[in-house]
Amino acid sequence: MSPDTIPVLIDITGNEIHILELINTPVGLALNDRGVYSLLGTVREAQIAGAREGSLINSWRWDSEGYSGEAKTKAAAIAAMLTDTGYVQATLTDTIPDLLDHWDGAG
Repeated sequence: MSPDTIPVLIDITGNEIHILELINTPVGLALNDRGVYSLLGTVREAQIAGAREGSLINSWRWDSEGYSGEAKTKAAAIAAMLTDTGYVQATLTDTIPDLLDHWDGAG
């Protein structure tokens, strides 16, 4: 993961893409103490003109924070949106430590 990118958890609701920013810790990724899901952008299926006259090609259009683009699949559109806005999706192999580790119960 590049130091310039921010790892995020992703929630996809319909065509809206929401993200929750994570923070890097010495033992892996952790939730931000004030973290909430926020809208990153939208994806929608679109038809664009094909190479042959009158032909249409299905694609996915994405819009986010002043950026936009097209991709062949919804997953590719989401990946392009994340890349162009400086985010990277946290993977299942990233370590997210137990938030209650080292908590002694004292308020």
